[in-house]
Amino acid sequence: SKPSAGNASRMAVPLITGPTWTITTARDSPSSPRLAVPLREKKPFLGICLGGQMLAHHLGSRVYKHPEGHAEVGYYPIRPTEHGRAICEMWPDHVYQWHREGFDLPSGATLLAEGDTFPVQAFRQGDHAYAIQFHPEVTHAMMCRWTIRGQHRMELPGAKQRVAHFEDRFVFDYSMQNWLSHFIDRWLKIEVPVPAQKPLWKPAFTA
Repeated sequence: SKPSAGNASRMAVPLITGPTWTITTARDSPSSPRLAVPLREKKPFLGICLGGQMLAHHLGSRVYKHPEGHAEVGYYPIRPTEHGRAICEMWPDHVYQWHREGFDLPSGATLLAEGDTFPVQAFRQGDHAYAIQFHPEVTHAMMCRWTIRGQHRMELPGAKQRVAHFEDRFVFDYSMQNWLSHFIDRWLKIEVPVPAQKPLWKPAFTA
């Protein structure tokens, strides 16, 4: 159904992408300039992987390939910062990754989680916009599809082999999904200002 004007002003704007795009592709797409709209209107925004890279790039930060060509493909450890724990107390030890580009922390942004190969794993801009480098939304079906269609990615330096993806999923997926549930609750509780609307009618007389 079509959202009403009131509901539209509260709508979140998630940007979730799969494993085939890179920020180089995004720079040529019309999506990056459109990030200005939810940021200007202070709507809840979540950029995942490429979405996080696009947000970082939009905020003037560097998006880069690892100098030694390393990639994160599979499960890798992350470390939440003090600010990250203030948002979600419990973070997963490992998260699912599928990328070969990372981003620097934009000026004025708050670092929420760190990694080893790519140091910036999550950040917040203001109170409404979040970027994460990893893929907490991944499902078993998605993992099957990505590891088949993107098999060549597992030949990159630092990438995990396909069997490790599914072995690690049994170990780390529960804590990642638990974090995602708590994070979404925190993210969508943000108060978004709603413009005052004129009444559609007014009474003909008053008592």
